[in-house]
Amino acid sequence: MKKVFKNFLYQATYQLLLVILPLITIPIVSNSLGVKGIGIYNYVNSIIVYFTLVAGLGLANYGIREIASVREDKSLLAQRFSELLHFNIAVSFSVIVIFILFVLMVNRYQSYFLISGLAIVACMFDISWFFAGIEDFKVVTLSNLVIKCISFFLIVFFVNSADDLVKYLLIQSVSLVISNIVMCFFLKGKTTLVKVTLEQIFSHFKPAVNYFYGNLAISLYTTLSKTFLGLIVSVSVVGLYSNSMQLLTMLVIIITTLDTVLMPRLTYLFESKNVARMINVIERTFHVQLFLSIPAMFGLIAINNKLIPWFFGKSFSYLAYTVPVLAPLVIIIPLGTSVMRQYLMPKNEIAKFNFSVYVGAGIGVTANLLLIPFFKIWGAVVASLLSEIAVTCLRLRYLFRETSFTFYKKQIVGYCFSGVIMSIVIYVLTYNLQPTIVTTFIQVFVGILVYGTLTSFLNVNPLISILKKIFEK
Repeated sequence: MKKVFKNFLYQATYQLLLVILPLITIPIVSNSLGVKGIGIYNYVNSIIVYFTLVAGLGLANYGIREIASVREDKSLLAQRFSELLHFNIAVSFSVIVIFILFVLMVNRYQSYFLISGLAIVACMFDISWFFAGIEDFKVVTLSNLVIKCISFFLIVFFVNSADDLVKYLLIQSVSLVISNIVMCFFLKGKTTLVKVTLEQIFSHFKPAVNYFYGNLAISLYTTLSKTFLGLIVSVSVVGLYSNSMQLLTMLVIIITTLDTVLMPRLTYLFESKNVARMINVIERTFHVQLFLSIPAMFGLIAINNKLIPWFFGKSFSYLAYTVPVLAPLVIIIPLGTSVMRQYLMPKNEIAKFNFSVYVGAGIGVTANLLLIPFFKIWGAVVASLLSEIAVTCLRLRYLFRETSFTFYKKQIVGYCFSGVIMSIVIYVLTYNLQPTIVTTFIQVFVGILVYGTLTSFLNVNPLISILKKIFEK
């Protein structure tokens, strides 16, 4: 487990950076571009996502599993990597051609689409699935770390007004391309390219498409709200909804870090017929995740009113209503993601994964179509909640029905009790403070202190036992 912990530290460091940097850039970008600029950015990218999905064609999950299953055999590893790499290039190139034709047909935001379309080019060079498959998260983490820091400084210095939307799009898109290209230089010594036939390359089409269907369905219920809001209501409302979800996303990224690290390890355990060990690992990590996600939800609700004004700016004040309603997703999304990455993917249960997201997509699309025309942003909020709840409930049902997995009720009750008390203490102690960054830091510090103390006192803090095991070794 030492390697898993090491990989977790690499991923946690990177994911933490993905949260820390936006704490600086989001206020800058939101105040500079305003609701409309943020709305255009998210509306354009909600459409670009569909092209990048096809370009990636499920390799984010399928590629990891394929590499993880042959990582012990250098010859097979080189063969599989070469097949997947050529397959990725062929699919990405085809999508780029289709995208260019699409841009020529659109009348609105054509230049923005072209710039953001560089994300599709980035897919051609994306080999992060290889490094994740061999459990070498150091390369992906460090290369992305450097590029993210560079793009961070470029945003700070060059995005200063509503006229800088093009600069912002360029920085985001070009940094994505460069970060993927940089990873290619670290392949030396890991594997080699070997000659492969067209038949071998496209033998991955059918299984990859199975993963793609699921990813497409996920996109339908996670990004379609932005597309519908942009088409039916306005790009300004897209900006409000997108920033509401962005707060939750930052927390979800941190909470789901362990899933990315564990997926190749759990695949290896399943392939080695060590299913009992696999379920034991899943059970422990789920409760560590809940230990983090439950206070994150209560904490977000508690600090919301003091956070929104300085973080996003006055034009985003309406988020004070939407964020608390969406806050349960901080628990719901990571739970569903964990079942997918830690159980369904390692077991190659693609049909079950796809069914869960098909249900989510069906509910999401239907709710968006029915509710957005009448309730606007609140229609999108309700659609997001309904679809994510449905997906998570279905996946948990698979886990309960097929394994001995169980939730530890005492621990979860302890997390909830501590989270409620924490949020009350935060609210009371900081009620009269001004909405500033200093206030937010005070609230977070108080929250961590109260929650950590209460969970330790109730003997439900899993971090204590984890740290004990690490230091004992």
